[in-house]
Amino acid sequence: MLYNKPSYIDIPEKLWKKMMQHVLEGIFQKLNAVKNMQTIDLYVAAGIYIYAVEEFGKLLLLKNTNVLNGIRRVVYEKEFLSHTKKFKAAFDYFQANRYDSCLVLSEGDVVSSDVVWSDAIIGLLANTGARLSVFYSDFVYDNNQNIIIETPPTIDLDLLQKASDELERASKEFHM
Repeated sequence: MLYNKPSYIDIPEKLWKKMMQHVLEGIFQKLNAVKNMQTIDLYVAAGIYIYAVEEFGKLLLLKNTNVLNGIRRVVYEKEFLSHTKKFKAAFDYFQANRYDSCLVLSEGDVVSSDVVWSDAIIGLLANTGARLSVFYSDFVYDNNQNIIIETPPTIDLDLLQKASDELERASKEFHM
């Protein structure tokens, strides 16, 4: 981890390719963990899935880096390290390429083909963040503005399996 968070970093094309492959392999590892974990702890499996989606967004951001004379410029602090940018990149890609199942883990989730994408992304980001709450404990406000312990949204096993399978397909079809 770079302790000094530069705005951007310049890396050789060879290191860029190595990182792209590293991220892609990490996505497959996370998806394998989701398959193995979903019968043990559905919420942990969903949390790992969300991390795989974030890494897919990182892959997209890396793919779109500018290259000049064999050097790739990575927008480091405001993209590579930004959860919001990575999730937005992944969600935009899923919608543009019709991988809608990647976004749906429970019956209450909005399917991107049913709405204007820019209107839905805030809710998807919030729900995505809430799913990660399986890895930490926090407080939130209920509808009456009382402080309560945060609980993750409901996860549907069949929808998680579909989402994982579709993210695996999207990752296999991804072209560096």
